[in-house]
Amino acid sequence: MTSDPITHDLAALTLATEAVRMGVPIPSETASRLVAYLKALLELNETVNLTAIRDLGDGIRRHLLDSLAGGLHAAEFGSIPRRVLDLGTGGGFPGIPLAALWPASDVVLMDSTRKKVDAVRRTAETAHIPVILRWARAEELALAGDPLLNSFDLVVTRAVAPLPRVISLAAPFLGRSGCVVSWKSQSLSDEERRTGDAMATRLKLKRLPDIDYDSGLPAKLIRYQRAT
Repeated sequence: MTSDPITHDLAALTLATEAVRMGVPIPSETASRLVAYLKALLELNETVNLTAIRDLGDGIRRHLLDSLAGGLHAAEFGSIPRRVLDLGTGGGFPGIPLAALWPASDVVLMDSTRKKVDAVRRTAETAHIPVILRWARAEELALAGDPLLNSFDLVVTRAVAPLPRVISLAAPFLGRSGCVVSWKSQSLSDEERRTGDAMATRLKLKRLPDIDYDSGLPAKLIRYQRAT
């Protein structure tokens, strides 16, 4: 890992302070565990390609804070989701930060690349963040009638695919009134939004208002909910 002058305690304090600014306050212990996760991930990243980020400070802003923005969705709903699925978790984002933010929730992280699943499992155990890891392709589970289908209050995706594809992959896993939340940049094109809305309508999902946030770069949460 690239040498970084930020100490663990200072990194945790920075994360906690910025999370409050963003509107998602976290306990100091949670911030410390997330920094521990990120540090372990960056060390493992030297042998397993998990993220293009090599710097702890960049990782705090672009991975941890950005993922914690999902807390803004729960805050608007006034309740914490009981079951959460992170589709295409990659290096564990946004699933790991959300699992730390919501310790009472069951959080499942899914990815089609086994080495990533194994790496996230190791780093999550190192940081004492309990999650369930699943090595699978979402579309194959949908065809196989897997027990995970129709069972989640919240399905999250970050940097996985264009919006229509995200919606089609996530929809089969939504439980009654479940929501899909996709992390997107402010530069989301009108065409991607239009085709995403069309896919949502086709799958009987209603569009919810976007949530704009700034974790260092302006971005937004695109949200749809299963109609009841």
